[in-house]
Amino acid sequence: MTIQRQYTLPNCNLILEGLSTHAGGDFAETMDILVSAECHLGNSAQVLKGDRAFFESLIAAVSQYSQELLSGLPHHYLNQLKGSAPTVQLTQAGGPYHHLTMRSPEVANGSEMAGSSNATEMKLTTVQLFDLVEAIDQFLADSQTLPEMNLSVESLPRRYAKAATPVVQRALPAAIGASTLTVAAAALFMVPVPKFTPPERPAAETSQDVQGEEPAPGSTPVETAEPAASEQPADVVAAAAALDDRVETSPSITDAEQVADLQQQLETKIREQLSDRLEFTEDLVYRVAVSEQGDLIGYKYVNDAALLNVDETPLPGLTFIPLNQELVRQEPVAQFRVTFTPLGELAVEPWSDSDRAAQPPDSPEADTPEADAPEITAELPATIENEIVTPVLIEDLNQRLYRALRDRQLPELSSDLTYRVRLDEAGDVVGYEALDAASQAVLDETPLPGLATADGDTSAPQADFRIAFTQNGVLEVSPWKGWPR
Repeated sequence: MTIQRQYTLPNCNLILEGLSTHAGGDFAETMDILVSAECHLGNSAQVLKGDRAFFESLIAAVSQYSQELLSGLPHHYLNQLKGSAPTVQLTQAGGPYHHLTMRSPEVANGSEMAGSSNATEMKLTTVQLFDLVEAIDQFLADSQTLPEMNLSVESLPRRYAKAATPVVQRALPAAIGASTLTVAAAALFMVPVPKFTPPERPAAETSQDVQGEEPAPGSTPVETAEPAASEQPADVVAAAAALDDRVETSPSITDAEQVADLQQQLETKIREQLSDRLEFTEDLVYRVAVSEQGDLIGYKYVNDAALLNVDETPLPGLTFIPLNQELVRQEPVAQFRVTFTPLGELAVEPWSDSDRAAQPPDSPEADTPEADAPEITAELPATIENEIVTPVLIEDLNQRLYRALRDRQLPELSSDLTYRVRLDEAGDVVGYEALDAASQAVLDETPLPGLATADGDTSAPQADFRIAFTQNGVLEVSPWKGWPR
């Protein structure tokens, strides 16, 4: 299934989109595969976007450059040791500005001129740079997103430290020592030189000695930077992501007068922070939780536009982050539906699921098959005689099925619908079945009957996929047995 993570700060918005190798609809499912990464900086119209190689290069460049700013020591030798030019580079631009350059993989590998149009250049302020560092730290602290990706940080060797003592003063002891050595050599010229073989020191011991040496007098000490992920407090994004968990563990506020008062407080706070300039084109709908003290403790987007335009709303700035999450999990909360329109209108109303009753399984619509739908077996055989196991073909079939379903219109759903769909190696739907009663009741209203072909040859190569139509309008398609490794 497709997963999106967003790390939002006032001057930086980092958006990651990827896949999970585990089937299921858990909200906190781990993102194992990164498909694309986007970085929006301030109000700039330029967007940094790329794949996993770009994201890894961005993390390395930002970490290297920020360490260089803090320590005053150059870190460019690290790229030379790796033997390849980076996709993203950060350099000083004079004054309080920093110059960011992003090159395509072809330019970074030297197959095109460095000045080609494939290079993207941006001028960052120090505030934008620090927000970019903070967004990357939030990603590294997120154990549910690319947990195998870590930032390897190590101290610089002592030889890269800058000595504050002038060259003349440092050369004087050497000159005196050389003179003394000359006199001693002349005195001991006639003494036979003994044969001596110095013992070899283990490499591990030598490395420990170098790391344990004290820095030179006047030089800037280089400290080994620990990953900042474990030191970061919970942020706005974490509070939004933990909304479902908080609502499950906290009792609901049911007093009508108290709910109305909290509704008025929430609407007043949002209107005070709502900007007059709105740039989105469709309604943004959020599910918002408020404590009995009137604090906004979390929010969750209901439609895709709400996720993409969350920075246009005051919700991130109004979210209250408690120091100790465990102490407030039993605090009563009230939930509201908050809607922002492109015309600047705001609607705040109590959140309710009571009017979304599931359609009964014996509904007349559920018993009426489509006239044009071919005849397909209602239940699929549990096993496949000739199962497709090639990873590349499975990924291609998954994408074909997703593209075939994403543009089809569905009625308003009262619950998530899940189905098992069987494809042949040509990408044709040869069978499908509902996985629960609610999905079976509205089966004929889904696009599946219109996509199905006649019953296929059971001996031909086939593969099963799991699809889900969610209440929020999100389509999820994944291999039935998980993504092949």
